[in-house]
Amino acid sequence: GRFRRAVSKIGSVDIFVSHQPPSAPYPELEGDEAAELMRWAFEKIRPRLHFSGHMASGCYSYYEFKWGKYLRVDSSARFRCYALTDGRDVAVYRKGEEVFRFSL
Repeated sequence: GRFRRAVSKIGSVDIFVSHQPPSAPYPELEGDEAAELMRWAFEKIRPRLHFSGHMASGCYSYYEFKWGKYLRVDSSARFRCYALTDGRDVAVYRKGEEVFRFSL
């Protein structure tokens, strides 16, 4: 209940950062309470970009939803990926080399 009340107080944001990914687009997370709550929060807040980590399944994942864009980046020692934004564009790097770019 506290999480839902806190999210309900958040106004408009451009970038929402969380550790927990939403259940969509990950079918294996459907039914997971934390992932379902994060999906609810993502749909409620509707940021231009929801950015998360947590899942170690490759350098990055990118999805576009009707309510915004979602980017997951794995910064572990195995993949060494990270993302940078200037507020207009987002670039994903792996070991210092750009591997993906998109516009907000």
